[in-house]
Amino acid sequence: MLLDSSQFAEQLFKSISSCHKSFKVCSAFIKLMALHDDRFTAKLNDKDVEVIARWQKHDLLSGASDLDVYALCKRYGWKFGIDLNLHGKIFLIDDTDIFLGSANLTQKGLHIGLAGNHEFGTKISAEQADLKKISEFINSEVTWMTDELYEMISNEVQRSKKDKTPVTSVHWSRAIDEIVQKPVKFLWVRELLFTTPSDLLTLNLDDEKCAHDFELLGLNIDDICKDSLRRAFKRQRLYRWMHSIVRDDSLSFGAVSARLHAAILDDPKPYRIDIKTYNRILFEWAEFLDSDFEVCQPNYSQVLSLKR
Repeated sequence: MLLDSSQFAEQLFKSISSCHKSFKVCSAFIKLMALHDDRFTAKLNDKDVEVIARWQKHDLLSGASDLDVYALCKRYGWKFGIDLNLHGKIFLIDDTDIFLGSANLTQKGLHIGLAGNHEFGTKISAEQADLKKISEFINSEVTWMTDELYEMISNEVQRSKKDKTPVTSVHWSRAIDEIVQKPVKFLWVRELLFTTPSDLLTLNLDDEKCAHDFELLGLNIDDICKDSLRRAFKRQRLYRWMHSIVRDDSLSFGAVSARLHAAILDDPKPYRIDIKTYNRILFEWAEFLDSDFEVCQPNYSQVLSLKR
């Protein structure tokens, strides 16, 4: 059943109030005052809790998420982790109840103490397949926070605030990126590119596929050029997945297709003929990034490798 804003929050907190052992939340944005609400802290004080946020640098600079969330989690003995590509919102109670929707763990998202956003969501009973997907995501994508990493992140945020760096142009330093950007093992279809670089260079936002890629890559309509496309692609999980599969050896077109099909988490998976279409687009992006990848065709099949 579809739940509106108040129904979603009411049922979520009702489920949390009867939590016996564990609570997991994945939310792109998390605000301190929301997580500090008694309906979280009092009910989950002695439970196994995992809190996961996105924590892109601009999330923290803009106030979409709060640095102090980590200190709160430490105080209660909860694990706190980050995934720079997190967009979904999942609340999992006792591996039994799953709440999915548009609501972030913020005051506005959950209607805590002030007028909230118009959110929609649903509650479902967790099945083993659901728990497996959540577990695979957490194990493969989440970087658990340490005091050392937190200090690095906090210092960078403070420096950017002091320098008044524009929020739209900030990214983590390479030192932080190397810690938090894990090799990508799994992908969702929505993370794939549906168009080629040439399609985007002659942009048509009336085309749903172009519109999808324009949003996925976070492009600026006033700055669409080859360099901006390359920069945007290199920020994607898909780029890191490509790096990981050819890090040690070259792969043929068929081998990359097989790896891509195995990596997709969607249930049901796309048909193999659709995977081949996505893969052809992927090879065109690899050719476009000719300083990173090499595409050759020694026989009948194209071969993808890292540029040495």
